[in-house]
Amino acid sequence: AVALLLGEREGLSQQEREAFETLGVAHVMSVSGLHVGYILVALFALCKLLRLGRRWRLALILPCLAFYCVLTGLAPSVIRAALMASIMLGSQAFFARNDGLTSWAAAGFALLIANPLQLLDAGFQLSFAAVAGLIAFSAPLQARMKRLPKWCSATLSTTLAAQIGILPLLALYYGRLPLLGLIANFIAIPLCGALMLGGGAILLLCAVWPVTFLLQGLKWVLNVWCGVSRWMADLPLISLACPAPGGFFIALWYLGAWALSPFLLPGARRRALTVAAVAVAGAGCVAATLGSRLTSDDFVMLDVGQGNCVAIRSGSAYAVFDTGGTLTGYDPGQQVIIPYLNQEGCTRVSALFLSHPH
Repeated sequence: AVALLLGEREGLSQQEREAFETLGVAHVMSVSGLHVGYILVALFALCKLLRLGRRWRLALILPCLAFYCVLTGLAPSVIRAALMASIMLGSQAFFARNDGLTSWAAAGFALLIANPLQLLDAGFQLSFAAVAGLIAFSAPLQARMKRLPKWCSATLSTTLAAQIGILPLLALYYGRLPLLGLIANFIAIPLCGALMLGGGAILLLCAVWPVTFLLQGLKWVLNVWCGVSRWMADLPLISLACPAPGGFFIALWYLGAWALSPFLLPGARRRALTVAAVAVAGAGCVAATLGSRLTSDDFVMLDVGQGNCVAIRSGSAYAVFDTGGTLTGYDPGQQVIIPYLNQEGCTRVSALFLSHPH
């Protein structure tokens, strides 16, 4: 429950953390824009109950967001989401028109003015890519799911839109794509909201009345979810190892996404030509990447902490010399070597050499 509310992962086992990462739902257990969104849902419901106007609503929500930022230790992901929400709420309160894309750009500009190096941070890129996907595709996707119940179409469209935004970055930074990420997030996102808001309400209630039986029920639900996640993570083909995409391929992905988004100027022929050009360029990029991998060699020293590790690639064959030592709570194979091989698109090494046992 603490992991859901405040992002404290100390109560999660290593197996549970790896299961969430494999399924693509690790963001549920780390404070992010998702959690800020659920805080906003609760605050908007309170404002509606109190019948507050836009400016009074802003006066109530901003201090609450600031308090949550402090409560989570000023986590960068929470600050980003809170700043974006504050800009959007401010524009609603003081201007007649506002849109999500402007708020998204203004929040990014303000954060980069404060620290331009954030642009190179994976968390920054993933956060803003996910929000961009939500802004561009969430509403159009939901509009195409009219036959589904509203809660179902909202969850599916949100998950799909966010995945469109972050998919190439997941491949770049983690070397794996969660094949069941859509299904897992379809379960995890509403469950996270229910547990987070319910857990927060129970904790507030405990301050005036000891309702420990409710906390036990919350703990049981969390244990069941962790058990199901571990089971799903052990299924075959749950995730796909993929080579890290190059900058040109990532640019093509986002160009293609833009071509399919509502922001492109109307015109079926222009849209079709843009998508076709992106597809042809993407195929050429993949062919060139595979060709270079089949004809070039690499010699890479991996930082595994205690000891040495060398990965050698000759064409499409990989060999690994030594794997470093093992320390308490640190597995260089799981945390360094395998992620590197996944990022390179290697699913099997041709040879493994160990100079001495550890």
